[in-house]
Amino acid sequence: MVSNDSVAVRVREHLGERSLFDFAVNLDESWRISETNDRLSAVKNLLAGEGNSIDTDDIRLLDLADSLVGKLAEIL
Repeated sequence: MVSNDSVAVRVREHLGERSLFDFAVNLDESWRISETNDRLSAVKNLLAGEGNSIDTDDIRLLDLADSLVGKLAEIL
C-alpha cells in the first residue's frame, strides 16, 4: 500500500485522511473471505468506509475495488 504501484496510489488518494494502517488490517481480514464475489464486496465496502455517503455502486469505486483485488491476487 505504500509503493508507487498505480493501484496503491489510487487507494491512498481515495482514502485521503483515513488511516492506511487500519485499512490494511481490515483489508487482510477481507482477503480471508473465500468466495470471490463476497471478497470483492467486502473490499468495496471497506473502500467506501463506514458512515460515508459514498455510493458503493459508483463505477470508480467498483473499478478500484476490482483493481485492488486483482493486484492482491497477483501478490499473494
